[in-house]
Amino acid sequence: MYNYFSITYQGYSFDFLNPHIREDLFGYNKGNFVYVPITFISVISLLYFIRKNVFQFITGTVFFLIVVYVFSCYSMWNNGASYGIRFLIDFYGFLAVQLALFLTAIEKKRTFFVSCLAFILLCSIYDQIQIFQYNKFILHHVDMNKEKFWKVFLKTRHRYYGIFYTPQFDSTKVDRYYVFNFDFDEDSALSAFQHVTFGELKNYPSRVIKVNRDHSGFTYKLALHQYDEQNSPLFIHVKMGVYQVNKRNNCRLQLWVQDDSTVYSWDLRILREYVKAKHKWQDFESYKYIPKLQSEKEYLNMFFTNNGQPVFIDNLE
Repeated sequence: MYNYFSITYQGYSFDFLNPHIREDLFGYNKGNFVYVPITFISVISLLYFIRKNVFQFITGTVFFLIVVYVFSCYSMWNNGASYGIRFLIDFYGFLAVQLALFLTAIEKKRTFFVSCLAFILLCSIYDQIQIFQYNKFILHHVDMNKEKFWKVFLKTRHRYYGIFYTPQFDSTKVDRYYVFNFDFDEDSALSAFQHVTFGELKNYPSRVIKVNRDHSGFTYKLALHQYDEQNSPLFIHVKMGVYQVNKRNNCRLQLWVQDDSTVYSWDLRILREYVKAKHKWQDFESYKYIPKLQSEKEYLNMFFTNNGQPVFIDNLE
């Protein structure tokens, strides 16, 4: 029988006694009113209808509060890697209609109407600047707070690119290390790789991996249970040299942890803007915590995807 209900995010649930309404709306990490302030104007405009249209005020307010409450009770209430709270995107139509009704109602009050339009315009400019920051890795995709937010507030200079993406961890808490260095000049060192495409660079003596457009570059598979004797969380730390022909690449380094039935996927980093220069080798590193393994069949897949200009990889560790 066909299953009409599919749980695509396994392991997540709702805790209706522990909502995160304040964090979802006003928090520095993903607060929707902080990152999309036009939605705040739309919600506040409901107050205008307290006396003029009580039904509209009550229904609009109750609907919005129910939506925010339900989704703020989700175990991943911050929605993971996203700009703002992405679950509200489905309800932007409601907020847009509410804002339009408000502007129509105050249209004859010229001073108030023009002031509101000017404020909306400022919010739009502010929002576009922050989207630019998000795309340039000035705003962290999952780990913003008050200190970080104000440190880069409206900052767009190149020196702020990737400012919060430098890997930092307490090495004293790591029980043991397993280091894998790959020399792409030796065929024997590449036995664990699949779908490898090699390239050559002028005046560069070593063989390098080339990640072309619409190509995975390579796939590396590692059985994790061999290195998890105490069934503890794993820390994956990846370092490499990256060379890009121009800045129009759209290359992602991805990790998958999977067994026969479950897949957990992470984008370690989009290389597009974090790697800042072209025609020059640059050091790149990233990291990810892997939760406790669920079975001995789980393994790590590491691969690149790219739908932009070619990128070259060397000195992978």
